[in-house]
Amino acid sequence: MKNLAIIAVTSAITLAGAITIYLSQTIFKYNNIKNNFPYTNATMEAYPYTNTDTPDDFKDFNVKGISFKAPDDLTSKYPDAESGLQEGILINGSSDSDDLTVLVTDLTAPTMPKYYGNDFFNSSMKRGMDKMGYKVPENLYELSVLLGTIDLKDCDKFSPSQVNSFYKLAVLRDTMKPSILGYGDTDVVYTSTHKYYHTADKCSFIFTEQKNDSGNYKLEITLYNNADPDHYQEILIIGKDSRTIQQIANTLTVSE
Repeated sequence: MKNLAIIAVTSAITLAGAITIYLSQTIFKYNNIKNNFPYTNATMEAYPYTNTDTPDDFKDFNVKGISFKAPDDLTSKYPDAESGLQEGILINGSSDSDDLTVLVTDLTAPTMPKYYGNDFFNSSMKRGMDKMGYKVPENLYELSVLLGTIDLKDCDKFSPSQVNSFYKLAVLRDTMKPSILGYGDTDVVYTSTHKYYHTADKCSFIFTEQKNDSGNYKLEITLYNNADPDHYQEILIIGKDSRTIQQIANTLTVSE
Protein backbone atom coordinates (compact mmCIF):
# COMPACT_ATOMS: atom_id res chain seq x y z
CA MET A 1 0.00 0.00 0.00
CA LYS A 2 2.83 2.35 0.85
CA ASN A 3 4.45 1.78 -2.56
CA LEU A 4 1.11 2.36 -4.27
CA ALA A 5 0.75 5.66 -2.37
CA ILE A 6 4.24 6.74 -3.43
CA ILE A 7 3.44 5.89 -7.07
CA ALA A 8 0.17 7.83 -6.89
CA VAL A 9 1.88 10.90 -5.43
CA THR A 10 4.68 10.72 -8.01
CA SER A 11 2.15 10.42 -10.84
CA ALA A 12 0.21 13.38 -9.49
CA ILE A 13 3.39 15.49 -9.30
CA THR A 14 4.36 14.46 -12.83
CA LEU A 15 0.89 15.30 -14.14
CA ALA A 16 0.90 18.65 -12.35
CA GLY A 17 4.31 19.45 -13.81
CA ALA A 18 3.14 18.53 -17.30
CA ILE A 19 0.05 20.70 -16.91
CA THR A 20 2.16 23.62 -15.68
CA ILE A 21 4.52 23.31 -18.64
CA TYR A 22 1.57 23.10 -21.03
CA LEU A 23 -0.11 26.16 -19.54
CA SER A 24 3.15 28.14 -19.60
CA GLN A 25 3.46 27.49 -23.33
CA THR A 26 -0.18 28.18 -24.16
CA ILE A 27 -2.67 30.16 -22.07
CA PHE A 28 -0.11 31.91 -19.83
CA LYS A 29 2.07 32.98 -22.78
CA TYR A 30 -1.02 33.92 -24.81
CA ASN A 31 -2.16 36.22 -22.00
CA ASN A 32 1.35 37.66 -21.81
CA ILE A 33 1.13 38.55 -25.51
CA LYS A 34 -2.32 40.05 -25.01
CA ASN A 35 -1.18 42.19 -22.08
CA ASN A 36 2.25 43.27 -23.29
CA PHE A 37 1.81 43.58 -27.05
CA PRO A 38 -1.47 45.53 -27.38
CA TYR A 39 -1.01 46.39 -31.06
CA THR A 40 -1.05 42.83 -32.38
CA ASN A 41 -4.70 43.23 -33.41
CA ALA A 42 -4.21 46.63 -35.09
CA THR A 43 -3.70 45.06 -38.49
CA MET A 44 -2.47 46.75 -41.64
CA GLU A 45 -4.94 46.91 -44.55
CA ALA A 46 -4.73 47.09 -48.35
CA TYR A 47 -4.17 50.65 -49.57
CA PRO A 48 -7.62 52.11 -50.37
CA TYR A 49 -6.68 55.04 -52.66
CA THR A 50 -5.27 53.26 -55.70
CA ASN A 51 -8.07 54.49 -57.97
CA THR A 52 -7.37 58.17 -57.32
CA ASP A 53 -6.82 59.79 -60.75
CA THR A 54 -3.79 61.98 -61.43
CA PRO A 55 -4.45 65.40 -63.05
CA ASP A 56 -3.09 65.86 -66.57
CA ASP A 57 -1.28 69.07 -65.57
CA PHE A 58 0.93 67.35 -63.00
CA LYS A 59 4.64 67.64 -63.77
CA ASP A 60 7.21 64.81 -63.84
CA PHE A 61 9.83 64.76 -61.07
CA ASN A 62 12.82 62.52 -60.45
CA VAL A 63 14.37 62.65 -56.98
CA LYS A 64 17.01 60.26 -55.65
CA GLY A 65 16.01 57.57 -58.15
CA ILE A 66 12.27 57.93 -57.42
CA SER A 67 9.92 59.20 -60.15
CA PHE A 68 6.53 60.78 -59.49
CA LYS A 69 4.07 63.37 -60.75
CA ALA A 70 3.09 66.42 -58.69
CA PRO A 71 1.76 69.97 -59.08
CA ASP A 72 4.04 71.98 -61.39
CA ASP A 73 4.69 74.65 -58.75
CA LEU A 74 6.60 72.16 -56.62
CA THR A 75 10.22 73.34 -56.39
CA SER A 76 13.41 72.43 -54.55
CA LYS A 77 13.60 73.59 -50.96
CA TYR A 78 17.25 74.46 -51.62
CA PRO A 79 17.33 75.75 -55.22
CA ASP A 80 20.95 76.88 -54.93
CA ALA A 81 22.16 73.43 -53.93
CA GLU A 82 24.53 71.96 -56.51
CA SER A 83 22.58 68.70 -56.50
CA GLY A 84 19.33 70.45 -57.38
CA LEU A 85 16.31 68.21 -56.85
CA GLN A 86 18.60 65.45 -55.63
CA GLU A 87 18.57 67.35 -52.33
CA GLY A 88 15.36 65.43 -51.72
CA ILE A 89 13.10 68.17 -50.27
CA LEU A 90 10.50 69.87 -52.46
CA ILE A 91 7.85 72.45 -51.48
CA ASN A 92 5.18 74.65 -53.07
CA GLY A 93 4.89 77.39 -50.50
CA SER A 94 6.96 79.85 -48.52
CA SER A 95 9.64 78.51 -46.20
CA ASP A 96 7.53 79.65 -43.25
CA SER A 97 4.27 77.98 -44.25
CA ASP A 98 4.60 75.17 -46.79
CA ASP A 99 1.32 74.17 -48.45
CA LEU A 100 2.83 70.94 -49.73
CA THR A 101 6.11 69.21 -48.91
CA VAL A 102 7.65 66.12 -50.50
CA LEU A 103 10.74 64.56 -48.94
CA VAL A 104 12.68 61.62 -50.40
CA THR A 105 15.40 59.80 -48.45
CA ASP A 106 18.34 57.74 -49.66
CA LEU A 107 18.17 54.01 -50.28
CA THR A 108 18.68 52.12 -47.02
CA ALA A 109 18.16 48.84 -45.18
CA PRO A 110 17.14 48.30 -41.55
CA THR A 111 19.41 47.01 -38.83
CA MET A 112 17.90 43.66 -37.93
CA PRO A 113 17.97 42.43 -34.30
CA LYS A 114 20.72 39.93 -33.50
CA TYR A 115 18.26 37.12 -32.79
CA TYR A 116 16.81 37.42 -36.30
CA GLY A 117 19.03 34.97 -38.15
CA ASN A 118 18.76 32.06 -40.56
CA ASP A 119 17.13 29.89 -37.89
CA PHE A 120 14.41 32.38 -36.92
CA PHE A 121 11.92 30.67 -39.22
CA ASN A 122 12.89 27.15 -38.16
CA SER A 123 10.67 24.08 -38.57
CA SER A 124 8.86 24.72 -35.28
CA MET A 125 8.23 28.36 -36.22
CA LYS A 126 6.97 27.36 -39.68
CA ARG A 127 4.64 24.73 -38.18
CA GLY A 128 2.96 27.29 -35.94
CA MET A 129 2.74 29.87 -38.71
CA ASP A 130 1.26 27.36 -41.12
CA LYS A 131 -1.52 26.55 -38.65
CA MET A 132 -2.34 30.27 -38.39
CA GLY A 133 -2.30 30.69 -42.17
CA TYR A 134 0.84 32.83 -42.19
CA LYS A 135 3.39 32.60 -45.01
CA VAL A 136 7.11 32.71 -44.25
CA PRO A 137 8.41 35.99 -45.78
CA GLU A 138 11.03 35.84 -48.50
CA ASN A 139 12.20 39.45 -48.24
CA LEU A 140 11.99 42.61 -46.16
CA TYR A 141 8.79 43.85 -47.78
CA GLU A 142 6.97 40.57 -47.13
CA LEU A 143 8.27 40.61 -43.55
CA SER A 144 6.93 44.15 -43.08
CA VAL A 145 3.51 43.12 -44.36
CA LEU A 146 3.50 40.00 -42.18
CA LEU A 147 4.36 41.94 -39.02
CA GLY A 148 1.76 44.53 -39.91
CA THR A 149 -1.03 42.01 -40.40
CA ILE A 150 -0.55 39.47 -37.60
CA ASP A 151 -3.67 39.27 -35.46
CA LEU A 152 -3.96 37.54 -32.10
CA LYS A 153 -7.39 36.30 -33.18
CA ASP A 154 -5.58 33.99 -35.61
CA CYS A 155 -3.76 32.26 -32.76
CA ASP A 156 -5.26 29.27 -30.90
CA LYS A 157 -4.29 29.82 -27.27
CA PHE A 158 -4.41 26.07 -26.63
CA SER A 159 -1.83 25.32 -29.35
CA PRO A 160 1.80 25.49 -28.11
CA SER A 161 3.20 25.78 -31.65
CA GLN A 162 0.87 28.64 -32.60
CA VAL A 163 1.40 30.56 -29.36
CA ASN A 164 5.19 30.22 -29.51
CA SER A 165 5.31 31.28 -33.16
CA PHE A 166 3.00 34.23 -32.59
CA TYR A 167 5.02 35.32 -29.57
CA LYS A 168 8.22 35.44 -31.63
CA LEU A 169 6.47 37.50 -34.31
CA ALA A 170 5.02 39.87 -31.69
CA VAL A 171 8.48 40.43 -30.17
CA LEU A 172 10.00 41.06 -33.61
CA ARG A 173 7.19 43.46 -34.52
CA ASP A 174 7.70 45.39 -31.30
CA THR A 175 11.47 45.51 -31.83
CA MET A 176 11.18 46.73 -35.42
CA LYS A 177 8.34 49.18 -34.84
CA PRO A 178 9.56 52.21 -36.83
CA SER A 179 9.31 55.79 -35.68
CA ILE A 180 7.13 58.12 -37.72
CA LEU A 181 9.14 60.27 -40.12
CA GLY A 182 8.55 63.99 -39.72
CA TYR A 183 9.61 67.21 -41.37
CA GLY A 184 8.33 70.66 -40.46
CA ASP A 185 5.31 69.31 -38.62
CA THR A 186 6.69 68.96 -35.11
CA ASP A 187 3.94 71.19 -33.70
CA VAL A 188 1.14 69.28 -35.43
CA VAL A 189 -0.89 66.78 -33.39
CA TYR A 190 -2.28 63.99 -35.55
CA THR A 191 -5.33 62.26 -34.11
CA SER A 192 -5.67 59.40 -36.58
CA THR A 193 -3.11 56.90 -37.88
CA HIS A 194 -3.65 54.04 -40.32
CA LYS A 195 -1.19 51.69 -42.02
CA TYR A 196 -1.62 50.12 -45.44
CA TYR A 197 0.29 47.94 -47.90
CA HIS A 198 0.22 47.80 -51.70
CA THR A 199 2.08 45.78 -54.32
CA ALA A 200 2.49 47.17 -57.85
CA ASP A 201 4.41 46.00 -60.93
CA LYS A 202 7.74 47.68 -60.19
CA CYS A 203 7.40 48.64 -56.52
CA SER A 204 5.76 47.62 -53.28
CA PHE A 205 4.68 50.05 -50.58
CA ILE A 206 3.95 50.42 -46.89
CA PHE A 207 1.86 53.54 -46.21
CA THR A 208 1.43 55.30 -42.88
CA GLU A 209 -1.42 57.80 -43.07
CA GLN A 210 -1.89 60.46 -40.40
CA LYS A 211 -4.49 63.23 -40.23
CA ASN A 212 -6.44 65.46 -37.87
CA ASP A 213 -9.64 67.52 -37.81
CA SER A 214 -7.73 70.68 -38.74
CA GLY A 215 -7.01 69.32 -42.21
CA ASN A 216 -3.36 68.39 -41.65
CA TYR A 217 -2.49 65.29 -43.66
CA LYS A 218 0.68 63.24 -43.74
CA LEU A 219 1.50 60.22 -45.87
CA GLU A 220 4.74 58.39 -45.14
CA ILE A 221 5.57 55.83 -47.81
CA THR A 222 8.17 53.10 -47.54
CA LEU A 223 8.95 52.15 -51.14
CA TYR A 224 10.55 48.80 -52.00
CA ASN A 225 11.91 48.19 -55.48
CA ASN A 226 10.55 44.75 -56.45
CA ALA A 227 13.94 44.00 -57.98
CA ASP A 228 15.58 44.60 -54.58
CA PRO A 229 12.90 44.23 -51.86
CA ASP A 230 15.40 44.05 -49.00
CA HIS A 231 16.17 47.77 -49.33
CA TYR A 232 13.79 50.71 -49.26
CA GLN A 233 13.40 54.46 -49.54
CA GLU A 234 11.16 56.68 -47.45
CA ILE A 235 8.95 59.29 -49.11
CA LEU A 236 7.14 61.79 -46.91
CA ILE A 237 4.31 63.92 -48.30
CA ILE A 238 2.71 66.55 -46.03
CA GLY A 239 0.03 69.10 -46.79
CA LYS A 240 -3.55 70.24 -46.34
CA ASP A 241 -5.06 68.64 -49.44
CA SER A 242 -5.26 64.89 -48.85
CA ARG A 243 -6.49 64.21 -52.39
CA THR A 244 -3.45 65.90 -53.95
CA ILE A 245 -1.15 63.91 -51.67
CA GLN A 246 -2.88 60.64 -52.63
CA GLN A 247 -2.63 61.61 -56.32
CA ILE A 248 1.13 62.10 -55.95
CA ALA A 249 1.51 58.82 -54.06
CA ASN A 250 -0.23 56.89 -56.82
CA THR A 251 2.48 57.92 -59.31
CA LEU A 252 5.47 56.89 -57.20
CA THR A 253 7.81 54.41 -58.87
CA VAL A 254 11.53 53.71 -59.37
CA SER A 255 13.23 55.66 -62.14
CA GLU A 256 14.04 53.91 -65.39
